[in-house]
Amino acid sequence: LAWAGLEVTNCEQACADGEDAECVEACNRQNSDGQPPSVRTFMRVVVFAVVPFFQLLCAWLAYTYPIHGARLDAIYASQASNFGLPPAAAAVVGPPAREGHGCAC
Repeated sequence: LAWAGLEVTNCEQACADGEDAECVEACNRQNSDGQPPSVRTFMRVVVFAVVPFFQLLCAWLAYTYPIHGARLDAIYASQASNFGLPPAAAAVVGPPAREGHGCAC
């Protein structure tokens, strides 16, 4: 934000340790209203472009990298052994195995 020109005043310190509520409110208003337009543009780009891009990237990665089949069974078995459960408990903890689901995993 400093790159975009954000300039902020510590209102609690500037108004005698925040004892004067009107001074603090006026200082906060000045902090908000006194910013250059580049700060608003920067925040809009971050909120409306950068964050949605990474959300879509995360969703795409989750969709294209599902864990199922033998790999999922191995994870359940590993978790069962980590928690001290007998190996047969892994089948109880996890969902039923899906046979013939068309995955070559």
